[in-house]
Amino acid sequence: MKDSRKTGLEVPLEEIPMPPEALTSELDNAAAAAAPETKPAPPPEAPVDIADLDFLSDPATRLAEIPLSHPFKWCGRTVKSITVRRLTVAKVGQIASRMRDGKLDLYEIYAAQTGLPAAVLRGLMDDDGDAVSERCLDFFPRVFRADDA
Repeated sequence: MKDSRKTGLEVPLEEIPMPPEALTSELDNAAAAAAPETKPAPPPEAPVDIADLDFLSDPATRLAEIPLSHPFKWCGRTVKSITVRRLTVAKVGQIASRMRDGKLDLYEIYAAQTGLPAAVLRGLMDDDGDAVSERCLDFFPRVFRADDA
């Protein structure tokens, strides 16, 4: 039997049961100490209250119906036209906050303006896609216009 005074333990080191080898890597405190500290995720923001306004302006200044030369079926319905809308301040803010690396995907804005996913808009035939994107650009928020930058 070894002298326990050399280790400072009441029992010899050999008599202390060790965990199975498969678990020893989990017990390595040195790796945890070397890992960079992670900051906790910020709490989710409370929903913002946005009024649903009944605008009195001419609908032609806010909405445009684009008839399609090439109607299509999507999600079980036939789409013969696409409505383009001006965006509210809140919607513009939501889009701006999703901009990745300062890059703007026009189709994400078009999607917000039409209510259709960007993938559907990218799938339009070229002449219909041109007509929809031109009208979307007519209603484009100033913050996203290149000529106002």
